[in-house]
Amino acid sequence: MVTMTLYLPALRLPAPPAWSLQRQLRARSRALCLLPVLLLLMGCFASKGGSTLPSVSVVPESFDSPAEMLNAADRLYVGSQGQLTNPHAGIALYRQACEAGEGVACAALASVSFMRATRDHERATAQAWVTSDVVEQVSARCDSGEAMACLYQGITQLIGIGRDQNVDQGFATLEQACEAGSGLACSELGSVVMGAYGPAGVERTPDPELARSYVERACKLGSGIGCNNLGGLQQYVDEDIEQAQSAYWRGCAQGYAPACFSTAKSMGLPADVAELDEGLRG
Repeated sequence: MVTMTLYLPALRLPAPPAWSLQRQLRARSRALCLLPVLLLLMGCFASKGGSTLPSVSVVPESFDSPAEMLNAADRLYVGSQGQLTNPHAGIALYRQACEAGEGVACAALASVSFMRATRDHERATAQAWVTSDVVEQVSARCDSGEAMACLYQGITQLIGIGRDQNVDQGFATLEQACEAGSGLACSELGSVVMGAYGPAGVERTPDPELARSYVERACKLGSGIGCNNLGGLQQYVDEDIEQAQSAYWRGCAQGYAPACFSTAKSMGLPADVAELDEGLRG
């Protein structure tokens, strides 16, 4: 029997000026809400030889460079092996890295802020993070083969952030990032071909089989989002719940918190799990 360990470190979230005390407390409570679900999952999967459960991410107290801050922000926003997502902390670090001159962080901040926005002024604020200098820096780094730069260049091209929207060019750049080993880029390609970018003006007829090829690769590259999306295809297109649960669980083990809830919901846990899921998405 596999021994499964749940780590419960103290939560320490950054508090830059843009954060209110209320928002910090909400972020802490959202992370803590996940713990009971993880405990339930631990019991359900211990007999199946599952991976060790991830722990709640803790924000480092200091960084040696803006690039290190960017990498930490990316781990916090999308999750990493053994560490759960912490979206608000990730966005805060993207902003700090951007303000320190890290152009890819500015493109990342703009991308995630735009996709989370619900109002026009929020989208305008997101657009403002991508200046002509940022576009030039990110483009040069993508041309040199940096996968993360290509990922966020592709998203900004696809949606039209800081530049004219060019869907074909954005898709090609995301494919370049996917080929360079960005699991998140592969996952985003799957989302595009399933029509998930429709609200951003990217119209596509859903193609589950093409999407599967992208999210399978994303999951193999260690993308928790990719594994979660693969599980969705297996559950709702293939109607294969066992395969879906396995994919969801891999996504959870990779730190993507919504995949933990996908696992729980696929196992018939209470409906209020859905509310916790939305809370952790931020």
